[in-house]
Amino acid sequence: MGAPLTAAAPDLHPGLVALRDGRFEEARACFARLSQTAPQSPEGPFFEAFEIWWRLIDRPEDATLRLSMEKRLAEAGRRARLLQASQDPDERQRGLVFFGVSQLVDAQSKASRGSHFAAASLVRQGHRALTAAVAARPGDSDALFAMGTYNYYADHLPTLVKGLRLLLFIPGGNSARGIAQLEQAGESSELFGAESLVLLAHIFSGAYEEDYARALSYLDKAAGRSAGSPLLSLARADLLYKMGRLREASDVTAAALGTVAKRPAYPRELQRALAYRAAASRQKLRDPAGALASIDTQLQTDPPEAGPEMKRWLMLGAEAARDAGRPEMIDVWLSRLSVPETLALQVRKKLGPPAADPIAAARAEALTSAAADRVDEARARLERMLDAHPGDPRLRYDIGRLLQQQGRLEEAQPYLQAVVDTARGSSTADLAGWAMMRLGWALDQQGRRAEAAAMYRRAAEMKQFDFRAAALDRAAHPAAAPPEG
Repeated sequence: MGAPLTAAAPDLHPGLVALRDGRFEEARACFARLSQTAPQSPEGPFFEAFEIWWRLIDRPEDATLRLSMEKRLAEAGRRARLLQASQDPDERQRGLVFFGVSQLVDAQSKASRGSHFAAASLVRQGHRALTAAVAARPGDSDALFAMGTYNYYADHLPTLVKGLRLLLFIPGGNSARGIAQLEQAGESSELFGAESLVLLAHIFSGAYEEDYARALSYLDKAAGRSAGSPLLSLARADLLYKMGRLREASDVTAAALGTVAKRPAYPRELQRALAYRAAASRQKLRDPAGALASIDTQLQTDPPEAGPEMKRWLMLGAEAARDAGRPEMIDVWLSRLSVPETLALQVRKKLGPPAADPIAAARAEALTSAAADRVDEARARLERMLDAHPGDPRLRYDIGRLLQQQGRLEEAQPYLQAVVDTARGSSTADLAGWAMMRLGWALDQQGRRAEAAAMYRRAAEMKQFDFRAAALDRAAHPAAAPPEG
């Protein structure tokens, strides 16, 4: 298609840069100016809507925001339809692409709020326009972004929805073709290249594909094109965390937080999301005291707003407070933040009764020593504690973990196996999952690959183990280093 970054659209390129960087207010201002100064261009209202689409990822329940997006998509579609009548082939192609993309994004939004018949009409119109755009120019990578998205997800609709699709005469999809189209868009689309790569990462880290290494490769490529973007760094850190690569996730978030601190243009929500990932990584790296300190600092200086973000922080805080032996911190936060009683009950349930873990504080002190690379000192303290509390699975796991870190695999084995053998329900699911991961890694070191993969898959099948992706990734790709959690 013809290049849309013309004199008629001077604010589009800086707006796209700001959007992919996570500077949403700057992006919004650029797109609003474009919408007003180029009243015939669909790019302005479309990217105004696209900026809202990014924000809706974290707030899908915000009906006002969603309707605002749909209003802008309708205006983009109206402008794009006028372009389709142009005698200029480049202008007509722009019209087809932006009409098609606008209709499909609008359809997805309407379907998410239950307006299926309106969505079906938009899908048919959008698919028809994009089919014409791809037929006219098969290599049009901007059109392939939307067509690839449609082809992949239309091929993975639930059976009931597929039946509705036939009833409403909505075209079918093809997941392999969709992936190929998204990859082509990721390589060359100026408008949607980064979004294509991020979407591919989402696809391959999802339930249908589950190839986390491939997902990470797409995010690495997207981040490479938008060097220094805290928004893409957050996406990478989230996936690295999911894959159990906790130190790398922590390093990525630390660098991104440094970038955000230097410019006031980044939204507070982005800073908090990065801070949350850093604290969660520290907690899973078996440093609850350090995680607790980070969480408390954040809740004092810039607490999250009410809703899902508040719940996420407080549930992580409850886990850290429990493991650090500081349950009193929960009452401090609940009082300071005026938390609704329903959420307070959930947080206290996560914390558990204060008397449930009487040695938590002493164990946390030993783990702090381990986090500071005083491993021999930490292990000696844990072993003395285990002599006094032989039934404590956390002590057994932490001793086995430290022995593995020191390369003493045979000595670690009975400690880790005992954790697996005595796992009881949700309270020890996380420990048992990580213990299986470590037993699998020890088998890998002995060249017993099939047995190692089976152990990793066993960990992945454990209910309430949060690192299923890490287990599946190791089952598919042997790792040189031991698990980190």
